[in-house]
Amino acid sequence: MLALFNQMYFYGQIMEHGIVVCIHSTEIPTTPSDCRTIALLNTEYKILARFRTNLVRPSLSDMLHHIQCCGFSGNTIFNSVTMVRDS
Repeated sequence: MLALFNQMYFYGQIMEHGIVVCIHSTEIPTTPSDCRTIALLNTEYKILARFRTNLVRPSLSDMLHHIQCCGFSGNTIFNSVTMVRDS
């Protein structure tokens, strides 16, 4: 796995290819809006993304503005809604 990640970084060969699959949201789909799309990415890409996320997470509070709600552990969209409602 380490050799794969090294190749991805040193040679710029990041595997970002995926397969897009349509999932029916109704019993009998008749229009494109009756389907949901989902992208199936490579497992290696998902592991690398998770690894990089965990590296950045501890320093997010230093990089983001104090009003920023998304990205902080324990915050949700409801924090922003409450802040707008109360101002």
